[in-house]
Amino acid sequence: MNYVNNWQRPIALAADALTCALDLPDGLYGLTLADAPAGAIRWEIVSAAVAGGVATLARAQEGTTAQAWPSGSVIYAGLTAGMLVAMLAAGGAQVVLGEDNPTSAPPSGGALYVTPYGSALVALGTAHPEQWAALIGGIALHNFEATAAGASGSPPREMRSARVVPAAAGAASLTLNLPAWPVVPRGFYIDVLGSAASPITLNVNLAPALPSGSVFGFAGGEDYDSGASITLTGAVITIVAAHPVRFSLRDIYASEGAAEATVELSRLPYASISYIGLSAA
Repeated sequence: MNYVNNWQRPIALAADALTCALDLPDGLYGLTLADAPAGAIRWEIVSAAVAGGVATLARAQEGTTAQAWPSGSVIYAGLTAGMLVAMLAAGGAQVVLGEDNPTSAPPSGGALYVTPYGSALVALGTAHPEQWAALIGGIALHNFEATAAGASGSPPREMRSARVVPAAAGAASLTLNLPAWPVVPRGFYIDVLGSAASPITLNVNLAPALPSGSVFGFAGGEDYDSGASITLTGAVITIVAAHPVRFSLRDIYASEGAAEATVELSRLPYASISYIGLSAA
């Protein structure tokens, strides 16, 4: 089995299709199809044997069902239960028990970090805490408020995801200064819950997370019909959203002193979030 980090592509695929074009190196891959890049509600796991940019697919793997995937769907390389079972069968994995997001580096590659809340992470390396990657369940979400005057925040290093909401009705803004990560945590995202009545401007300052001695000059990636604007000034990425969107930071890397980032922007599949509070009669 071959593996690849941070790989996701748009796709349209018929329910009976057994081949498709994929820009992956030759080899066998376990891939997942989903009906949206964010907030998906349908999935299918496939095995893809890639040769010369063409993949031969074994559909409906690991108990999933072969389905039609219309325009707007995605195919991505993600860890699945079947991969984990194969990993364990090949020699077992060390298990670490914790209460919240991990703050220490993994003890071994393939180790598992499990919380009492039903979430689990898998170790992709052993050098940094950021090399724990979400496997199943939710990761603790950090909440921030954007204000009319312009708020700012410096999230903790263990943050894997964040949500930004307006503090009050009307236009609001927030600047988030990212932690000094040695590597970007896999799957990091920020949900920006703007609306027509309360648009949000989010400034994501990448400077603290840049490799030492590098100068940031480019951010690229894919916009999945987000409807939001995204610009770059220095090392600050600015998103302006008048409806809920998700900003994902896939990677930051440097070559010969020039730093670049891979990002994604997508529209969330709901207009707003309301909170449920029920008391027994």
